[in-house]
Amino acid sequence: VEFFQPTKKLWGKVIRGGLLKEKEKPAFKLELNLLYVAITRASRILNIWESQLSSLWQEPEFQGLFQSIIPELVRSDRVNPNSETWRKQGEYYLKAGFYQQAKECFTKSGDIILEKQAQAKLLTQKQAYEEAAKIFFELKEWQETALLLEKLKKWQSAAICWGKIGENQKQKICEAYNLEVNLEWLAAAKKWEELENFADAKRCKMNIPEKKAEYQAIEFEKKKQWLKAAYEYDLAKIPQKAALCRAKEFEKKKQWEKAITQYQKAGMKEKAKNCRVRGVNELHKQGIIKLQKRDNTGALENYNRAITLDPNNHQFYKNKGIAMAQLGNLKAAIANFHKALKIEPKDLQSYHNLGATYAELGKLNQAINLFSQALKLNPQDSQIYHNLGIVRFKAGDPQRAIADYNQAIKFNPTKIEAYYNRGIARRFLGDRQGAIDDFTTLLQLNPQVVDAYTQRGTVKFDMKDIKGAMADFNEAIKLNPKHPEAIYNRAIVSRLMRDNNGSLKDFNQVIQINPNYVDAYIKRGIVRFDLGEHRDALEDLNRAVQLQPKNAEAFYHRGNTKRSLGNFPGAVADFQTAIHLNSQYHQAYNDLGIVRLKMGDIKWAMKDFEAAIQINPNYAEGHNNRGFTKFRLGDIEGAMKDFEIALQINPNYAEAHNNLGNARFQAGDFQGAIDDFGETLRIHPNYVPAYNNRGLARLKLGDFSEAIADCQAALKINPNYGLAYYNLGLIHCQMGDLHQAIVDYNQVLKLYPRKIDAYINRGLIYMKLKDYAQAVKDQSSALDINPNLGHAYSFRSEGYMKLGNIQAALDDLHKAAEIYQQQGKIQEYKKIVKTIDSMKYEHDQ
Repeated sequence: VEFFQPTKKLWGKVIRGGLLKEKEKPAFKLELNLLYVAITRASRILNIWESQLSSLWQEPEFQGLFQSIIPELVRSDRVNPNSETWRKQGEYYLKAGFYQQAKECFTKSGDIILEKQAQAKLLTQKQAYEEAAKIFFELKEWQETALLLEKLKKWQSAAICWGKIGENQKQKICEAYNLEVNLEWLAAAKKWEELENFADAKRCKMNIPEKKAEYQAIEFEKKKQWLKAAYEYDLAKIPQKAALCRAKEFEKKKQWEKAITQYQKAGMKEKAKNCRVRGVNELHKQGIIKLQKRDNTGALENYNRAITLDPNNHQFYKNKGIAMAQLGNLKAAIANFHKALKIEPKDLQSYHNLGATYAELGKLNQAINLFSQALKLNPQDSQIYHNLGIVRFKAGDPQRAIADYNQAIKFNPTKIEAYYNRGIARRFLGDRQGAIDDFTTLLQLNPQVVDAYTQRGTVKFDMKDIKGAMADFNEAIKLNPKHPEAIYNRAIVSRLMRDNNGSLKDFNQVIQINPNYVDAYIKRGIVRFDLGEHRDALEDLNRAVQLQPKNAEAFYHRGNTKRSLGNFPGAVADFQTAIHLNSQYHQAYNDLGIVRLKMGDIKWAMKDFEAAIQINPNYAEGHNNRGFTKFRLGDIEGAMKDFEIALQINPNYAEAHNNLGNARFQAGDFQGAIDDFGETLRIHPNYVPAYNNRGLARLKLGDFSEAIADCQAALKINPNYGLAYYNLGLIHCQMGDLHQAIVDYNQVLKLYPRKIDAYINRGLIYMKLKDYAQAVKDQSSALDINPNLGHAYSFRSEGYMKLGNIQAALDDLHKAAEIYQQQGKIQEYKKIVKTIDSMKYEHDQ
């Protein structure tokens, strides 16, 4: 029992049902063995043996944790045991692994060597390896010594021990480990390689930075992770392999220049050469694709790189020039085309491109010379003739342009571009039918060319074939529902056909397709103006000005819109801006004059109309408006001359006929006036002012029935035309139908509550009807509107006289005299003064 010294903490944990940690299990196994030995020894001493183990030792938890001892082998004679008995007992314990018991037995038997063996094994069992090794070394048990030294990692000593018993393999293994301990990794690796243990050899090399890097580089190479491999090869100080890996990575990424440089560093000239060829071909191929896709920046990058790799390839300079031209850098494009021609002087395409670029720069003569040189290389090149025609047309030589287009068509009868451009040139020269023939031929060759329908429609529009133009624009839109020009042109035609809603719809679509289409905003503004949507029109024209601040037409139409909204200063500013942008804009001068007339600035209005006529002597509207201004200034004869000039320019100018009629009326030529008003109505049957004016002229000739008929015709067209009621009042008054005249003036004042003449005339009629109070009231209404009317005071004084209010009558006469005197109307003033004196005399009498 004394032999068994239990570990209380460990047993306490087990007894409480706790779980043992892995590191505690070996100690517990030893505890069980010691317990078993203690029980066995006690049994032996007491000479008590069990034929079978108790149920305790059969529990599953004890399976494999103890060894059975055959009782007969340990049964001993307790009487005088001898050395032999102790040796045998010790040998059994030694064999059974009970080294403490074995040692005790060998001590009693006097076997020192066996005792040392048991002691060494006991120490080994207790993990006292160093002490055990010393004993085994003394006993010259080299294997046991070597094994323990290995546990102690005393590799060199272990190697010596293995060598003593001829275990060369194990000796070398220990020597290898010893080299590792001494950090002699390369020597250790070689030792492992001698042993054909390449895994450990690699493990050792992995401790050498260069070798580790090399191994890692190889692994990255297998995975084709070239840049990582290159990095490791650099660490391994193997620059050629690093360069090769980088070359492969750059080649994979099509970074040809870098790949070539790395192949050269790797000393692989053939690879570098092949890479250069591949790179050049790939860059050229991708450059062409990018040019086709209009990725000019990408194409330029490709050809810059291609030129770096192959600086003597004219194709690269040529295509680089194309990319530069399409990017708008025309000077650089020209330089590249010249380089291409320097390398290959017979490259037709480079001449072609160079000529086109000079043309784009406006250097048309140089372009013509280049195209002519190209024709010397190939006198039957249809494309060069075509381009030569384009340049000559731009240079203002449409006849020779047509001759070039003829040659282009001669050498290529199906070249639709030549028909298209020849059609444009023919239209420019006024050969509209020839233009239509060209566009028609083009469409027979290819019915899908939208622009051909658009151009043909435009020519038909010029020829007043409105339906034909509309049909072509519709066909163009059918082929391309989002073709802005076709939709824009259709909108123009729709407005001409008075389909303003259809026109507005088309302009809306054009702007939706292209929100920056300035002309569409201008024209939509005009249509909205026609529809009475003046605010919306102003928004469109504001947008046009915002998009294009130097567009004179936008300012012009915005000025007209502001005029219609009553913003006269704003209108003047816009017209002046339009004139500043285009000093020959005669319509802007004309409309500026109209606004100034409305503002009462007759002097400047006259200058504006004269400026319009000076710019365009055949501008009928300018002559008409200058005539109107002269009419207002009292120059009736000058006015009539201007109206007559306007009618010479445009015999169907209804407004000029009407104005000439008014001038003749003022000159007393009432029949001539009636004839002019008749011409106005012939041209424009619904021109209301002409009916009204003719009615007034007929009144002057005493033709009351026709005069009434004209005024009624005016009211039939426009029931709210107050001037016709006013003239009816005059006619009925002269006819003596005073009550009907009052009805007429009532209607005038219903429409125009501030019409002064209507109050005055109605007041005079009330005087005739002896309704003096109402007469006074009407004159008072006129004076409420304008208190500076001398004749109204004079008329009202008559009413007051009739009503017996002499003082009020005198007050009005004094007021009338004061006004006439201030206005410089001497005759009227004298007449009033005479009336006042007469009234005072009568009053004194």
